[in-house]
Amino acid sequence: MTTMLLAATTDGVLDDVGAAAAWTLASFLLFAVGFVIIDVLTPGHLRTQIRDNINAAILVSAKMLAVAAIVFVSVWTAPDELGDGIVYAASQALWSLGVSVLAFLGLDRLIPGGIRNVVNEPGFSPRVLVAGAAELAVALTAAVALS
Repeated sequence: MTTMLLAATTDGVLDDVGAAAAWTLASFLLFAVGFVIIDVLTPGHLRTQIRDNINAAILVSAKMLAVAAIVFVSVWTAPDELGDGIVYAASQALWSLGVSVLAFLGLDRLIPGGIRNVVNEPGFSPRVLVAGAAELAVALTAAVALS
């Protein structure tokens, strides 16, 4: 009896660990997509700019928080079955990231001086706060709208 209980418990734990690993990998890939998106939308190489440039660091930080919100809502509302859940969450997250790209490009046109080039400005620019807040607002709205 004890052996059967231990085997059943071990199988459940291994299933949970496997599911957690799959969700973690899917989330990591979505974070990578979010970073690539902001890197493509802004001039220069963000991986080097975030070392010295406060504007680049704020913008990337806001994008990562936005992606985290998208991934959280997508995972939270995903179906229980692992395969279906990951496909659902990934498609929901990618749609939300697409919406955030459109919002970023729209803000770039609306805000005087744009926001794409803010990562190249020396010193702090208040426009980066607007861009960061917009990233978070759009991500939350898009993610919740799909849930």
